[in-house]
Amino acid sequence: MVKKLSLHMASHLLIDLASAFLISYAIKENADTKTFLIASLIGYNAIAFLLQPFIGFWIDCKKNAKKMAAIGLLTGALSVFFITIPVILVCVIGAANAIYHVSGGSIVLRLDKNKSLYAGLFVSTGTLGIYLGYLASSFSVYFFIPVFILLLAGALLIKKSELTPYSPAKMVRGKRFYMTLIFLMAVVFLRGLVGGYLIFEWKQGFLLTLLVTMAVFLGKAAGGGTGDKLGLIKTGVIALFVSAPLLVCFKESVILSLVGLVLFNFSMPVTLFLLSRRLNGYEGFAFGITAFLLLSGSLISYSGIKLSDASIFALIGLSGLLLYMYDLIQRREEKK
Repeated sequence: MVKKLSLHMASHLLIDLASAFLISYAIKENADTKTFLIASLIGYNAIAFLLQPFIGFWIDCKKNAKKMAAIGLLTGALSVFFITIPVILVCVIGAANAIYHVSGGSIVLRLDKNKSLYAGLFVSTGTLGIYLGYLASSFSVYFFIPVFILLLAGALLIKKSELTPYSPAKMVRGKRFYMTLIFLMAVVFLRGLVGGYLIFEWKQGFLLTLLVTMAVFLGKAAGGGTGDKLGLIKTGVIALFVSAPLLVCFKESVILSLVGLVLFNFSMPVTLFLLSRRLNGYEGFAFGITAFLLLSGSLISYSGIKLSDASIFALIGLSGLLLYMYDLIQRREEKK
């Protein structure tokens, strides 16, 4: 189990590194074309994130997550051959990213249905991959050679790995089921929305940007394990409530803002794990709908709509309240 988790953590880092590197490199090579910059970002995000629920649902139905995870990594490696054709590159690497995320995520979520630790560790490495890929894009395209080799090796190792058994799809549908599902999805959406508006004026230079990346990474990595020990709802609600004043009232403080970022990102593995457990048997779809909602929420920040600090504070608090309400309804359903 540890080997399989480590393999997918490394694979997640690699596919996100490859995506960030190739997209950033293509943008820099076409820096004089503003239209390409906008189109590439919109196109990549649409393919890599908005299609995930549909790909994830298909993978759940076909029960071929292991095969598709290998295909995702292989496609990610081969996408470098389209580096001189940016439009095709965006489509291919976006598709590779989407395929691997939902298939690899599905495998990890099925490793242990009682632990959110694995979900947190898996999603955390993607943060590092994006950061490293963006940094590396200033180098020569030949930097991608070792990444290419590692992606191929990852695909081969996944193909040869043992199949993680699928659980029979068991969902007791009813009024409470849909209410809890809506509450969880709203928490994820609000996290994406708030994340799009979190801007720190002090975030300048290599060191401070690295610290922000590490804070996000640590929050995702530690959130799942903390939830397993203290309780998922307690961890998620307290972390959100405490992060609100740190991110809003003390946003000028580097240290307090970083602590707030760590706590705010605790909710990522918590909500992902709860969604996967609620959608038992459809882990790929659960992972995909999480990515879809995160991006959908974050896109609002690009619409020109402005949010005051008070609004951001209220939205984070609302996220914690919705998570608490989810727990209340869930408990009533269990007692019934």
